[in-house]
Amino acid sequence: MEDRFGYGAIVRAMRPEEREEMLGLLLEAVAGEMPAGAEEEPPEACPRCGCPRTVRRGRDADGAQSDVAILNWTVG
Repeated sequence: MEDRFGYGAIVRAMRPEEREEMLGLLLEAVAGEMPAGAEEEPPEACPRCGCPRTVRRGRDADGAQSDVAILNWTVG
């Protein structure tokens, strides 16, 4: 991975406790930017028909994961 901004040198110059604090701040910032429901597990079955075979199909307008049964999925 290319270090275009020189962050590698900055991190190498940090003390271990500074690195740990920075990691915590970065994880907190990234978690705050994740869409609602990003950590959700796929459903056991399609919420519409109950089919146990589903695929993920993006997110709806509210940001929730959209799943659809494979048998009901039409291309086109």
